[in-house]
Amino acid sequence: PSPIIWHNGGTDGCSSMCAFIPDENLGIVILTNLSNTEIRHALALQFFDMYYDKPAFDWSKKLLADNKKA
Repeated sequence: PSPIIWHNGGTDGCSSMCAFIPDENLGIVILTNLSNTEIRHALALQFFDMYYDKPAFDWSKKLLADNKKA
């Protein structure tokens, strides 16, 4: 229901995601020791879904399927 401001990045052997919802004073930072992984996005989206009490959704499965399609 509110805009998400985010930035992702990475380098050899690691990737990260910082995502914030300023209207809620809410944010999450995800650091991984994996390169080129979508799990960072899936975790951030799941976190925000849980915060807003939305029904459970398998973001990891969806993003993996989208990645395979591309």
